[in-house]
Amino acid sequence: MEIWDAAFLFFAGVLCHLWGQRIFDRSRLFNVYKETFIKAFILLKYTAENCEGIISSLEGTEEEREGVAAAIQFWKRITVVTLTESVPDEVSRSLGIKDWQTALKALERITKTGSKNEL
Repeated sequence: MEIWDAAFLFFAGVLCHLWGQRIFDRSRLFNVYKETFIKAFILLKYTAENCEGIISSLEGTEEEREGVAAAIQFWKRITVVTLTESVPDEVSRSLGIKDWQTALKALERITKTGSKNEL
């Protein structure tokens, strides 16, 4: 093997290694974002369920309850928008979560199958 052939193979290997490292690091980062999004939404779902339970047990007029229910719905919409904006665009597109109900359906799929790759 001549020196130029060896040098070509060496530098081709270096470039392939750099390319592979970039791909694998990107997928690892992608999975970290997905995992963080899922864990954060589980926590927010728990918070929303507890708040709704506390508010339903409180006494008050019907207007007050409707106002609080509207505030909780607004909070849910803001939560989903904030979470989807906090991750990169490619992650939010792959998750496909647009509102609270689609996020709940995705969480049910994940907890039912036990797989975090379901999204």
